[in-house]
Amino acid sequence: MKRIVVLLLGLALSAPAYGQTRISPAAHKRLLPDSDAGSATGAALQAGTFKGPNPWYDVTDPAWGAKCDGVTDDTAAIQACLTAANAGARGGTCFIPASIAGPCMLTTPLVMDNFTNVRLVSGTQGAWPGLAGGRVNLQYTGTTSPGISASNCFGCTFDGLFVQATNTGLTGTLLSFNAVAGGNGQTANSKIINSSLSGPGSSNTLGILLSLDKAISIRIENASFSNAKVAIQGAAKAGSFSNAVSIIGPVNFGGAGTCSISVADIQNPGENWVIAGNAFETGNCSPGVQVIGMAGGFSGANGISFISNFVGDQSGANPTSTWFTVPAGAKGWSFSGNTIGPLSTNSTVFSLGNNATGISINGNNFADGSTIGTFLALGSGNGVDVGPNSYGTVATFLSGTPASGRIVDNIGATTVYGNSLNPLGGTMGTPMGFGCTGVASANSTIFLSNGGACSLRAAYSFPVGAGTWRNLRCVTNVAGINAFDGTITPRKNGVPQTLTVTLGKNTAVQADTKHSFTTAANDKVDIPVVTRPATTISGITCTMEKQ
Repeated sequence: MKRIVVLLLGLALSAPAYGQTRISPAAHKRLLPDSDAGSATGAALQAGTFKGPNPWYDVTDPAWGAKCDGVTDDTAAIQACLTAANAGARGGTCFIPASIAGPCMLTTPLVMDNFTNVRLVSGTQGAWPGLAGGRVNLQYTGTTSPGISASNCFGCTFDGLFVQATNTGLTGTLLSFNAVAGGNGQTANSKIINSSLSGPGSSNTLGILLSLDKAISIRIENASFSNAKVAIQGAAKAGSFSNAVSIIGPVNFGGAGTCSISVADIQNPGENWVIAGNAFETGNCSPGVQVIGMAGGFSGANGISFISNFVGDQSGANPTSTWFTVPAGAKGWSFSGNTIGPLSTNSTVFSLGNNATGISINGNNFADGSTIGTFLALGSGNGVDVGPNSYGTVATFLSGTPASGRIVDNIGATTVYGNSLNPLGGTMGTPMGFGCTGVASANSTIFLSNGGACSLRAAYSFPVGAGTWRNLRCVTNVAGINAFDGTITPRKNGVPQTLTVTLGKNTAVQADTKHSFTTAANDKVDIPVVTRPATTISGITCTMEKQ
């Protein structure tokens, strides 16, 4: 027992203060065996004795010589530390103390290419270092891109860093996880956590803060991105990839009231990106920043989940914006539980390319207290599902027509596209529901509508496009039986068609499954009903299929 006390006392007396750990290259592993884990005193732990097996280097130790005073060039010192950490059998950690007088200065790039299990961390782990007095702990003053290269880095971590580029001549990338041929062959299983990446001021001269071309299994958490054109870029060009990336909140993009990120918060996501619980502050950019955008012809974005995020704080002189771009041929995008807005009236919330498939937009809050210009602009998508959402004012809800899917619009009307089961007959097609539930005047020609209202004007309420219309089925309630002559005949461009049904003195479904008519792209269809004298009409429901 006495020997244990003496040993620990010796450790406490000889060890430096926390943040001043002295580890020389010759004895760089200062470890506590697992069997001693329960015998260490608080004094020993506060003295900077870190439990292994991962070696822990303090970059300000004389062995490396980083001054981190905001003046001295620390590039060589930190590079030597990182290289030594990578030489360890299990990798290693380079540590920037929280007590530094100023940022560690980098005049040329740090290179971590083909490193394995190397961590660059600071004493502000667990929080955004930028929030503690705005203190930068890594400042890059050079113009060579990228400022930090972690190409083909396997299991590398950046934790508790506030990295800022200050030279407006740097137009490329600040931190690159891009993979290249050779070496480890890919960047994988790496992280950026509790960190801030920033360009110089608010000039937006920096191209990309974080690039992930050909990277897989990347985690970004509790981070902040500001002052650049693009915050995070996945694939660099058409034919490339960037897969299995998690952006887990709180991650903050941009800043309210300023054009902090000017082109795209996220650009060219690849496959299986999860973006959850973050804040996208779009600011006063004109044209407006894209929350998810595409560039360089890249289209391989599949399996994207955008969940429980805040997107808003758009300001300025009504900028033109396209907030989310889903590329042609994309598959499996999901938007759920987000608050998106306020928006400018020149905004398009979603732009879907042709043949985008399996796109779900359900359970979101859009434009609360503001006006959307166009909610959804789309091409010939399949399986486009826009379910119940909350909306502010919408100028144009839908531009374009999906090949198949379901859309519940901002007034609650549901339209089904593509082949589906007709509830009044069991046949397959696109059932277009229309009817009259309400009161119409006697001796009037009214028009059934897909919103169920009794309209006094022709309600051209069906999707424009070429097709064949058939399988007309209608039913009425008791109040409707005596209200009109029972004949229901669709018209094309004002001309009655052969497809027709007559409702009798009962409430059974009446159908015409023999006749049909065709429409071209610009034809219009309406359903007139003539009421009887001195009576009213209510309770008619019909379906007609477009195939």
